[in-house]
Amino acid sequence: MKHLATLVICLAIMLAGGKLITGQRAQKLTRSNLPIVDYDSTKNVDRARQEKNLKYNRPGLTKSLKDNEAVEELLPINAPWMVGLSAIPADKSDVIIIGRVVDRKAFISEDKKAVYSELSFKVESVLKGDQVSQDDITSVTRYGGAVRFQSGKIHEFRFAAQGFPATNKRYILFLKRDQNDLLILTGYQLMNGFVTPIDGSPEMGMVFEKYRGVEEPIFLKEVSEVISKGGR
Repeated sequence: MKHLATLVICLAIMLAGGKLITGQRAQKLTRSNLPIVDYDSTKNVDRARQEKNLKYNRPGLTKSLKDNEAVEELLPINAPWMVGLSAIPADKSDVIIIGRVVDRKAFISEDKKAVYSELSFKVESVLKGDQVSQDDITSVTRYGGAVRFQSGKIHEFRFAAQGFPATNKRYILFLKRDQNDLLILTGYQLMNGFVTPIDGSPEMGMVFEKYRGVEEPIFLKEVSEVISKGGR
C-alpha cells in the first residue's frame, strides 16, 4: 500500500504539472512570495551573469515567457523531481548545511524560456561537504521564481510541490553540486525548536511529512546518523 500511495502521489504531481506550476491565476498577481525578476533584466548584465543565464537556456522549447499566456512547460523534466529522494537525502547530497537565508534574487535565462533563483545563505554549520565553511555566505540555487512584466503583472513559475526558503528564516538544506552551482534538493525550516519541510504539504503525504513537527534536536540527530552510515 505504501508503494501504491507513492505512485499515486507521483502521478498526481505529474498531472498537476510535474513540470511546473503556473497558469491564469498567476497572471493576476501584482506581488509574490517568490523572488521576483523583471522580464527585461537580461539586458546590460555583466559577463559572469550572462554566462550563468546561458547555462539555464532551454533550446528544446519553442515558447518563451510571455505576458498574455501561461507557459506550462517552462522547466520540463522526465519525471517528478522528488523521485528517488528519501526524507533525509544525504546519499544524493554533496553538501548539507544549516543556516539562514539573507537574500534572494531571481534571474531569467538568456533565451527567456526559464527562471531560476539564487539564495544567499549564511552558513551556521556544515554537516556534509567541504565546498563551504562555517560563517560563509554561499549561493544556493533553485529552479523557478516570479517574473514581472512591463504591464506590472507577475507570473510565478516553480515545480509542483516545491517551496522556496524565505528570507531571514533558518533552514537545513540538502544540496547537489551542478558544475559551479549548488542546487537545492530539498530542505527543512528550523523554527522554535521544531521542523517543517519546505516541499510538499500535509495533504500530499510526501516522504518529507515524516518529520513535520518533529523536535529539532531529534531530527538533527537522525540526520547525523544517516550521514554517518554513508547517507542511506
